[in-house]
Amino acid sequence: MSVAVWTAGDVPTRLLYFLVVSLLFATAATGVYLFLVRRGGEPRKVPTAGSKYTVSEQPLYTSNENRRKVIVFFPEDGGFELVSREREIYATSSMSNQMKQIIVELIKGPKEGEDGTLQRALPEATRLREVYLSGQTAYVDLTRDLLDNIDGGSRLELLTIYSIVDSITYNFGEIRSVKIIVEGAEIETLSGHVDLRRALTKDMAYVRPSGPGA
Repeated sequence: MSVAVWTAGDVPTRLLYFLVVSLLFATAATGVYLFLVRRGGEPRKVPTAGSKYTVSEQPLYTSNENRRKVIVFFPEDGGFELVSREREIYATSSMSNQMKQIIVELIKGPKEGEDGTLQRALPEATRLREVYLSGQTAYVDLTRDLLDNIDGGSRLELLTIYSIVDSITYNFGEIRSVKIIVEGAEIETLSGHVDLRRALTKDMAYVRPSGPGA
């Protein structure tokens, strides 16, 4: 068995190497300790795509503001088209607040006695969290009830999405696209058929042409 023999000349070099390695290890350990202490002992979480969004507590409107007419789109009950209906909203100075009022109308659904051929655009339990504007894109932030309660396959999923997209883009020419998010974060799809990782542009191909019986 061979035995390693250090000469006098090797000691300073090997000692220096040992000290450098020890110092690096101690520095790394100290950094990890301070990081955990400052973070309350938990690893830092990577922010989600929607974490920059916060829900505003501001009211949508006041009763002394002017009103304006808008067009909203509801799915045809059992059909494959969106049907336009007129609504009145308050013409607030905030465009995003006007958009919120439109989304609220979609959640309310068709008016009583309007006709029986239309259905609610969004599940009844759905609530609006916020509408954010970024350039020419509107971000519509809804509660998770939208995902938990949507039913009806690809047809209803498609009409639900475009009732939102077309109702916003039709009434606000400045907005070119709409992105639907849930609980402040990006989602891939509502129920597995339409890709929602990107903002969608207006598509009136799903809207029934106006005319007798429309």
